[in-house]
Order: sequence, then C-alpha cells, then structure tokens
Amino acid sequence: MLLYEFHNAHAKWKQTIVFGASIVAGAFALFSYLRGIEQGRRHTAERLIDRWTDPAMSRLRDIVRDITEGHLNTEQLMRTGKGAKLNQSALASRSKVVGMLNVYEEVAIAVRIKSKIERLR
Repeated sequence: MLLYEFHNAHAKWKQTIVFGASIVAGAFALFSYLRGIEQGRRHTAERLIDRWTDPAMSRLRDIVRDITEGHLNTEQLMRTGKGAKLNQSALASRSKVVGMLNVYEEVAIAVRIKSKIERLR
C-alpha cells in the first residue's frame, strides 16, 4: 500500500512519504528490540523461579530459614581448623547452605549478565 502511494505520489510528497516510512520502520525496530530484551528477562526469570519452586529446593530453603530465624548457629557449621572434621549432621547442614549460596550466586550472575548485555545493545 505504501509503495503504491509512493509510486502515484507527486514528486514534492515523495520525500515526506520516505520520512514517514522511516519513522514507522524505526519505531518498529525499537519495539522489536525492547520486546527481545523483555523475552530474555522473562526466560531467565522463569528458569530461576522453576528452580526455586522445585520441591528439592525445600531442604535448602529450610536450612536458610533456620539460620535467619536463629534456630541454627552457623558457627556449628564452620571448620575449626585446617583438616578439621565435622560430624555428619553439621556436614549435611553445611552442604545445604553451600547449595543455597550457589542458587543466590546464580541469581546474581544472571542479573549481572543481563545488565551487561542490555548496556551493550
């Protein structure tokens, strides 16, 4: 339709039609670009939410809840010296804390990478 109008337009209007078409094309390109950013964010968020709500994560969330509510003293999970051995219960709790810290690290990395990619675009 636009090509038909351009072809049949008077010479003095052709530059105006080209300018208008350029504005429409630029707006569409900007819309597509922003939509791509939003889809990338949504995909990353969905992946992290799926991981967070996975039933296997409840063990990790429970240990962090125990720590934040003061039911578990983190000093019990620390090694006292190089080569020191922890009892089985403390070792299991320590593994859960490390697992949760890994999840937090993944979230932080996802935010940082997305921010860098968005700044580069």
